[in-house]
Amino acid sequence: MSKLQRILFLIFFAVFVFSAAVIARYAANSYAQKRSYRHLVELAEQSAENEAAQPVQPSAENAPTQEPTMLARYEALYRENDDLVG
Repeated sequence: MSKLQRILFLIFFAVFVFSAAVIARYAANSYAQKRSYRHLVELAEQSAENEAAQPVQPSAENAPTQEPTMLARYEALYRENDDLVG
């Protein structure tokens, strides 16, 4: 192997290792985000089940107010992520 070939081989090998590390990091972040979304979906489903199990009865507390209120089923999600909109 000539000196130029060795240098090119080392450069290409370094680029390959760097690229593999970037792809592995991307895959790990993607997996972590997927787990996080599944957790949020589970929280939303549990909150919906709890809300369905407890019938709402009209009272002074449930009267319309000037302030926007959050549905009970989304409170757990809001505590987990306060960027909740909608």
